[in-house]
Amino acid sequence: MGTKIGLGFTICILSFSAMALEEIEVRGSDKSTKVYALENEIMVHSNNGEAPARVRTNLRSTQNIKPGDKVSEIFSEGPRGNGRLRSLPGGVVVKFSEGVDPENWALDNDLTIEKELKPGLYLISSPAGRASISKANEIAEMDGVESVEPNWWTNVKSKSSVPLNRLPASLDKALKNSFKR
Repeated sequence: MGTKIGLGFTICILSFSAMALEEIEVRGSDKSTKVYALENEIMVHSNNGEAPARVRTNLRSTQNIKPGDKVSEIFSEGPRGNGRLRSLPGGVVVKFSEGVDPENWALDNDLTIEKELKPGLYLISSPAGRASISKANEIAEMDGVESVEPNWWTNVKSKSSVPLNRLPASLDKALKNSFKR
């Protein structure tokens, strides 16, 4: 199920029941959580580092997806779409058990390590969207794994209600004045 658009690649148009949000279980090594897919909305994660864009799944708005962009459904932590929003640009975050060599483990399981995020924590390649959840659930069952979760993108708000990329005006002014001296 897909739609061809001008640049010669196919995207999926996702649609869900209008009656309720779809519940999806995400299993980890030691816990299980539920997320809810929002109806007819996707998140586009650009390959060039632009901020993700929230898009309604109609042909007009999805025509702006470029080759290399990763597309994911938008999920909510609340059943009515009132929880923190998340999407899946791809990848699975894995912490290995003590004594496991990540490179050998990946080779043995026909997986690819994209990068080490911090000591002992690795990003394993997976497609974007629900495929990340499936891959995380699959990896959670493998030997040598301590913890697993999909590589979630989440919206973050500053606790002080100041946008994360701006300083409060008073502090900004004080910093500018200190550099003029």
